[in-house]
Amino acid sequence: MRVAVSPILWHNEDIPDLMPPIDALAMLDEIAAAGYDATEYSSLFPAAPAAVRALLEPRGVRLVSAYIALRVPGPDADAEVAAARARARFVRDAGGDVLVAALDYDDRRVAIAGSVGAGDPKLDDEGWSAVVGALHEVGRTCNEIGVRLAVHNEAGTFVETPDEFDELARRTDPALVALCLDVGHLTVGGGDAVAFLSEHRARIEHVHIKDADRAVLDGMRRREFGMMEALRRGVFCELGTGALDIEGLVRELRDSAYDGWAVLEQDSTHGRPFDAAKHNRDTFRRLAGV
Repeated sequence: MRVAVSPILWHNEDIPDLMPPIDALAMLDEIAAAGYDATEYSSLFPAAPAAVRALLEPRGVRLVSAYIALRVPGPDADAEVAAARARARFVRDAGGDVLVAALDYDDRRVAIAGSVGAGDPKLDDEGWSAVVGALHEVGRTCNEIGVRLAVHNEAGTFVETPDEFDELARRTDPALVALCLDVGHLTVGGGDAVAFLSEHRARIEHVHIKDADRAVLDGMRRREFGMMEALRRGVFCELGTGALDIEGLVRELRDSAYDGWAVLEQDSTHGRPFDAAKHNRDTFRRLAGV
């Protein structure tokens, strides 16, 4: 098992004003000081792969992956696939090995994130076909260039609930599409992260690990606010302080001989990003031994 960090803790891509401003060099210094030697991509990093390497390598940090949100189904599916293919080539050239892809936010689902029920908007067969077709196209390109496509569950999208993530797994070709299990988003979506990991272990090749605040979750369940406000309220919290069974998750990862990336991720914090990042790294090292 390899451990990395998500820089979203310092700079949230969805809500840029969520955290105090910071530049890439200061962020990387804190990443290294908090005990990490690998990171996912941040928009604060350079746009050119060689420049990313030049920024990270002198600080003893390597790139793991980059994220892309796909607006499918939609009228510009070909453009979305092309953008994802370009992103995969960027990952390869910058030294990473995983392209993390998710569906983009949908306003109808953002408003009810954390409380999706039977009568709420969902993908129909036509929508699923569009999603699967796009993912398979991207997956073929990833395989050709030596990058793995891992699809990420995301609250506020049409792949939020455990049933929806299970449906995506069922409909996609394992040779082309792996799963990136985000245990925090699965918790928001009403799932049991440990049980989902156990059931789908053969498909899960990338894991985002973050906890979920019980009080904020309760507000989402009651539909008092949606995903963006939940992020502002700190729905994702330091490991061991929320609803996630972190000990059970680590046990399942170890017992199943998981050897992919365990990315410690927290979208925001009420304190200093460095303190949260170090707490999460120390907690995971204590439980997992890595």
